[in-house]
Amino acid sequence: MEPSCGAGSATDIVGSTPLVVTELLPALQSYCILMGKLRWEAAREHVESFRGKRIPVTTSVEDSACHSLLSICIQLTQMEKTYFSLNFMLPKAFFRKENTLLLSYNHIKSELCRFVDMNSDNARSCTAEDLRRRFIDLVSARVSLMNVYNAFSINSLGLVSELCMLVNVLASVEEMLSVSRKHDCMTSLFELICGEARLLRLLLEVQLELLRCQFLPSLLKLKEVCERMRQWFNSFDYAKLRSKSSTSFFRFPSSARNSSLQLCEWLEHLYWLLLSKFSLYFYDILAAQCTTADAEHTVSAIKAQNFIHSFNSFHRKSDATFIALIVNGTSSSDPALGVGYGLQRIEGGSEGELKRKFPVLFKTGTDKSEFERLFPSLSILIQEASEANLPNDRIKYFYDARLLKTFFVLLVEYNIYMALVFPRKLAERDGTVVNFMMENGALLRCAKACQSLRGISK
Repeated sequence: MEPSCGAGSATDIVGSTPLVVTELLPALQSYCILMGKLRWEAAREHVESFRGKRIPVTTSVEDSACHSLLSICIQLTQMEKTYFSLNFMLPKAFFRKENTLLLSYNHIKSELCRFVDMNSDNARSCTAEDLRRRFIDLVSARVSLMNVYNAFSINSLGLVSELCMLVNVLASVEEMLSVSRKHDCMTSLFELICGEARLLRLLLEVQLELLRCQFLPSLLKLKEVCERMRQWFNSFDYAKLRSKSSTSFFRFPSSARNSSLQLCEWLEHLYWLLLSKFSLYFYDILAAQCTTADAEHTVSAIKAQNFIHSFNSFHRKSDATFIALIVNGTSSSDPALGVGYGLQRIEGGSEGELKRKFPVLFKTGTDKSEFERLFPSLSILIQEASEANLPNDRIKYFYDARLLKTFFVLLVEYNIYMALVFPRKLAERDGTVVNFMMENGALLRCAKACQSLRGISK
């Protein structure tokens, strides 16, 4: 049952008697339920209606504290709406511009910290102090989440150290809210924030497992993300709210409408992107467990960039010998690096040893013998690109006059490289090849997702 903005015994009291916390609690609970369902306008009207029937009594400390909390509640309604629209994200070009919403949350936190600390044994004072601390936890969590989103840059989701740091920040937010989320009056609002922190942490953990080429952990994390995302979206009826918005996550110059749920849409988009990347990195493992038709049907159902179709389509349209994704296992000190169940099937001998050092995630083409013949050359080029510390916007180019082959190698993320081989000489800056590699490399490392996140506030 959702609260009625006009009903409630607390709102029937009119006069100049001091407002006490016990009278505030029912209104606050209704407010938090509405906020937890993203009904910001209804929440604001509910608090304003309650506050409008009580005249502030300046001689009462508890009355002043209650009215201050009501004022903060009203401010938070607009701030939360702005937060979910992602308008707090600053485009990279405006890195010196101050984040207005972040400053507003920090200002409210400062106000809460300046409240008189009621050390009386009176139960009402203890409750007021408890509410003050709970609101500080709420605002602190929002500030931490905003800092995490702002930390996303073009390369941040491709760096293990950066991902581990962000995961730890989000885990600390969950831990901080573990007590507050059980608060009798504020449970709905804290569950909303805690659900978002958990979901974002799981998404980053999926990316971390994908960087490490861990099949089963990635699969289990994706399954958990799917369940948690469904639960979180259902808690505020996201499907219904989104249908009212009717604005796509991707904004075009001709679009004048703005969705108030850009944050939800972006999280959903990131999930589908990671799922699509998982299907590419572990396609051979997945295909071995079912028929080719079933594997293709499953991949086609993904609501995101279909990397497998994109790679196969480029292979068909060009005269590429093959396209491959190869891991440089020699440059990693990460003990978790692996390729799921694939490593156990690698044959022995020198060729098997080479494939252990450079596991193949994915490749197009059916000419296995040609791939095996060129694999040593590819491993050398990948090793050279790694030792040269080439950034992910620099392509390693080599034309082998003896083999009459042109090689292109690009770092995608962490130790994963994209390799294209052609049966003739191509220019080093061949537009078609360069565009394909750069576009798909940026998508795979989630750089496009991070750019779109920042681009929303332009």
